[in-house]
Amino acid sequence: FKAVPCKKGALVLCSAFGICVLAGGIYFAYLYQRGMAYVRDMQKEKVSALQLNGKKLEWYRINDVVMGGRSSSELSLEGDGSVLFTGTISIIGGGFASFTSQDQNLELPPSITGIRVKVITDGQLYKLTARSDDVLKMTEASWACDLPEESLEAGKEATFILPLSKFIASRRGQPVNAGKLNATMLRSFGINLSYLDMHGKANPHFGPGGDATSWPFKFRLLEIAAV
Repeated sequence: FKAVPCKKGALVLCSAFGICVLAGGIYFAYLYQRGMAYVRDMQKEKVSALQLNGKKLEWYRINDVVMGGRSSSELSLEGDGSVLFTGTISIIGGGFASFTSQDQNLELPPSITGIRVKVITDGQLYKLTARSDDVLKMTEASWACDLPEESLEAGKEATFILPLSKFIASRRGQPVNAGKLNATMLRSFGINLSYLDMHGKANPHFGPGGDATSWPFKFRLLEIAAV
């Protein structure tokens, strides 16, 4: 082994690069820990509503605050047993708001081919999400399917069946290859309003357009079932 001399300028540059990488890693770890703390706080504010495969569902919010965003939301139980999701989307530092059911063994049978939902939207494009692991672990990709075009009629109650074959796996909003969706492994479902659609492209029905950086949203989930 022969030592290779390093010029003083190159040594300084290498040292500076190493410090930047280390600082970046520390900052990323800080953001991750802060994000997970936020999720744990949100899990303390659950709303119990609806059932899926005979399992009671408990819902909680996850907004872009998890990544430093400014969107806000409220989740409440309506008199008819539905879940009302309202708030304000901000595209400054983020651009999404969502709610999801608590991780649990849903025991979905392998024979199911889709998820039926009854909803009332505000005319924006929402997507149904699904996970096979706890959001705090994030070891697996999440799955998502945009609601059909008919959901874009604001204030209208509508029922849709979303085929499992249409769900797309993603990480951080971008599609990934995760094989075929296995219904028996799914442990939670959620609703997401985001600047990205299920394909990781710009959501064409997101907000009022123009120069708006924030706006209100309103969504009701009246039913969710496996079919």
